[in-house]
Amino acid sequence: MTSSQMDSFMSDMLEASALQGLKYFAFFCRGKEELTTLINPLPSARAISPNVEKDLSVCEGKTYLVTSYYRCRTPYVYPPSKSLRPLRKQHPEANEVPYDLVSTQNWRQRPVRLWVILDELFFFTVKELADAGQLPPDASPTNPFKIDREFFTYPVRRQPRFNDATLYVTTASTIAFLRLVYLGNPKYEREIFEDLQFLIPLHFRLARSAVALSRETRFAATSLREEMERLGIAGEQESAAESIGSTTLHELAAISTPVVAPTSPLDLVAASPAAL
Repeated sequence: MTSSQMDSFMSDMLEASALQGLKYFAFFCRGKEELTTLINPLPSARAISPNVEKDLSVCEGKTYLVTSYYRCRTPYVYPPSKSLRPLRKQHPEANEVPYDLVSTQNWRQRPVRLWVILDELFFFTVKELADAGQLPPDASPTNPFKIDREFFTYPVRRQPRFNDATLYVTTASTIAFLRLVYLGNPKYEREIFEDLQFLIPLHFRLARSAVALSRETRFAATSLREEMERLGIAGEQESAAESIGSTTLHELAAISTPVVAPTSPLDLVAASPAAL
């Protein structure tokens, strides 16, 4: 196991912290080495978007701490600290025993991506809840990475601060993550493909809305600057107009061609995440 493989896993954790809209998962990043993960496979599960880590502690389901400590040279999954303090101790194993997962046990011989560990951890949680009588056997989900379409369709209802630009970034991160799972695990191929057919057109519709918002913001900044010049206002106040203009989403303007949902699995294999 090389340091580059550990760095790659840390990148996976950081990217996961930006994921929203997954039906059974929610994440909160506690630094580059720790990712608090909520798994809720119950039938009542709905996608959530936590603002702080404590939001996860009051949700249904089970919470875990996925770690990538450099000194350990391998990822581990721990029960969360009750006080929600970081587990950055010299010997965390003295007080916290990691879960016995195949994906983490074999890490040094066969490093895997984060989603492989999440996949195993999901069904580990399903079994624990089923054994405890909290999850009916016939209600067990078959696809851990299913999206909550209502979250993407009615974001304002769930998150008042959401707008098209925010949801644009959210759909991009979710599409990139699902594409990795799709290409790496044929077991969920059909379900993930259907979710991607829903997300990709939505993503590019949001891009066009964000571009329009960018143009409106740029126009407002220009008008404010011209009004300041007419009134003879200069100095620090003029920087206000500049700051408004700098907040535009100019990088989205490059997206000008209409994009439709993928019609075959080959479309996803050929697609580049950078295009999102």
